[in-house]
Amino acid sequence: MKTNINYTAPKLLLASAALLFAACLNSCSKKDDSAAAPTASAFVLAVNAAEGSDSLNFYADNNKLTTSPLPYTASTEYVGVKAGTNQLSFKSTGSGGVNSSATLTSVAGKYYTAFYVDDKSTLVIPDDRTTPDSAKARIRFVNLSSGINSAVDIGITDSAKMVSGLAYKTASAYSSVNANTRFSVYLAGTPAVALSIPMTVEATRVYTVYISGATPATLSYHVLIQNYTQY
Repeated sequence: MKTNINYTAPKLLLASAALLFAACLNSCSKKDDSAAAPTASAFVLAVNAAEGSDSLNFYADNNKLTTSPLPYTASTEYVGVKAGTNQLSFKSTGSGGVNSSATLTSVAGKYYTAFYVDDKSTLVIPDDRTTPDSAKARIRFVNLSSGINSAVDIGITDSAKMVSGLAYKTASAYSSVNANTRFSVYLAGTPAVALSIPMTVEATRVYTVYISGATPATLSYHVLIQNYTQY
């Protein structure tokens, strides 16, 4: 009996220990897998489009996303933010105070552009980076000029307008255009050219062109190429 008892007890203990060890490994493995799982991200590009503004830093949920302050017309690359509700803000480099903020409800895998605008507000618009056909480009326009008292039209010529009545702080839909197309900005409903846009349009690119300027004399255009880098 002693022999049976002496040899049986260790087997039970070893079996129990093996089970506990396996359970521990399984538990640890689950924890490691969970910790390693990537957080779903959306992507935001920030632009300082306010003429006369200070250089600004850009934040999402109090996390600084700029590596250096953004002067007028400067932009970041797309930066990742946690998908869901995001508090976006532009902050002065001097005082550190919030100049403007906006709430973005972002979707994982989607892209957005946040503009700081003349009236110290933040305009956030969704981006569509779908690659165009091989001989085409895709382009949209955003009116961010407080110096124009009316809406604007955008066209190749006065008789071939692509966008009509684009109001302040609004974006047009994307249009498919041929490479090397040139554009002009017109006062809405007139043939009067407010600004020429002699940009170089390359096939397969996706563009956002924003118009800024606090006065008619400083009206200007700026080009963002949205599909240089795939994320």
